[in-house]
Amino acid sequence: MAPPRGPSEPTEAVVARWIGRLSVALLPLVAVFPWLLRWDTLGFHDWDVMQSHRELVRRSLLDHGELPFWNPFACGGFPAWGYIEGATVLVSPWLPLYLGLPMPAAIRLEVLGAALIGAAGAWVAAGRMSSNAAARAMVVAAWAVNGRWGLQAASGHTWHLAYALAPWCFVAFERARGPGGGARAHAALGVG
Repeated sequence: MAPPRGPSEPTEAVVARWIGRLSVALLPLVAVFPWLLRWDTLGFHDWDVMQSHRELVRRSLLDHGELPFWNPFACGGFPAWGYIEGATVLVSPWLPLYLGLPMPAAIRLEVLGAALIGAAGAWVAAGRMSSNAAARAMVVAAWAVNGRWGLQAASGHTWHLAYALAPWCFVAFERARGPGGGARAHAALGVG
């Protein structure tokens, strides 16, 4: 026999919650939509430089079977690990995209993926402060389509993609501050 059901949730609350959740997926798409119209280009401004750093990683691994510690193609050569936008994609979860897809598609999927991770983190972080779906959606909007993120993505600065983890760091920090022994230590490791 099924347990008795509690009071049903008002329809408005269900709709608001779903609209808020939809904002997590749609707002990052709004921010990068013009760039998603063509998948055969790299973009403009610094995207050619970002492509060259990722291409170095791809060629080092696939063509030469070695790790990309040195970039011989720019500035007379420099340590590829000495630059945050350099060969760091080697230790990124996005590396399989660069090894298996054309470069324009891989770059777009990395940027879109980072945007979605940041938007989801903003939703979760806002949920620590409010259960109101509209308020949480507002935080997602402020995070996902703010001018700073949009300008950095448009001009090809991939170092800003690490900002996507900031809301998750806030969540882990808040959890680490809360009660609970082992859970606090685990959350503190999450902030790290």
